[in-house]
Amino acid sequence: MTSLYPPPAALMTRPVTASEKVVPEARCISVLSLGSLVKQLGHLKKGFTFPIAVSSQVYPAGKTSARGRIDACHSYVHCDRIAVTEAFFKVAKEDRPVYEKTRITLGAWSQARIDKLLVQASRIDGAGSRIAFLSRHFLDTPYGESTLIGSDGVPEELVVNLAALDCFTFIDYIEAMRLASSFAEFLKRLREIRYREGVVSYVSRNHFFTDWKEFNGRLVSDVTAMIGRERTRQSSKTLNRKTDGSLFLEGIPARSRAVDYIPSTTIDQDLVDRLHNGDYTGIYTDTDGLDVSHVGIVIKESTRVYLRHASSAGASRRVIDQLFGDYVKEKPGVVVLRPRTI
Repeated sequence: MTSLYPPPAALMTRPVTASEKVVPEARCISVLSLGSLVKQLGHLKKGFTFPIAVSSQVYPAGKTSARGRIDACHSYVHCDRIAVTEAFFKVAKEDRPVYEKTRITLGAWSQARIDKLLVQASRIDGAGSRIAFLSRHFLDTPYGESTLIGSDGVPEELVVNLAALDCFTFIDYIEAMRLASSFAEFLKRLREIRYREGVVSYVSRNHFFTDWKEFNGRLVSDVTAMIGRERTRQSSKTLNRKTDGSLFLEGIPARSRAVDYIPSTTIDQDLVDRLHNGDYTGIYTDTDGLDVSHVGIVIKESTRVYLRHASSAGASRRVIDQLFGDYVKEKPGVVVLRPRTI
């Protein structure tokens, strides 16, 4: 459950700006959803922000019972501010739970180690070099599918699971980390990257790789056409709608989108040379309703270029480096998003 109250200034992840109007309530309010919040406060208007404290449970690795439930945990409180926006009212109208629960599984990591890593990374100039540095620390992390919690019928939770990664959560965490210098800021950035306008709900989650270019455009840019030049092809997709008209993800509306990609048959050394260290790369798919089938990070080391990714292949099942050319040569193509310098 989330408690709403003005937290101590020392715990705030960012100060209130002069242009912000803060909801004046000083009383403690328990809310399960933005809908219930609106009912309790009644007068929220666009342009306001309000302080919020998110009580989380941090789960160490290996602490499980016979039922597989994690026994040992300790509380972690993250303080932040939520802006009252169009997305806020949309979720409030649907009365879907938001910020109801945060589930953090650190595995071999600790908050102190993550803080230290992020401080080190923040001193590295260049988005690509920082991404390469951070992602290297997650090599050999086991592959884990379906680690996120939330669906059309299940309330969304803000999940951090560093003990097991799939291809998308891997780049989620790395992108959030490259923009943070502390664990608290990492959580804040993760919400901004994974969810449109930072609203934690299933409908606001960026489910598709090209959602990043649409909704995280200030953080990444689509450089596919710039790299591919005349080799670039464009496909008109209706994301989330299968050939038979059904949906891949129930509760998520189908969305039309033009997807640029570079056919793998046209990728040569000249094109690979135009890739940057730290580029996020999606493996384009011809499947109706999907933009990519897999994602990873371009890593350039000396004369070699790798795809660093969370592999689900039976022989790997972990985060690995594979030669970029070898991996993509039998795939339909690639989509490339480049991190912006922030």
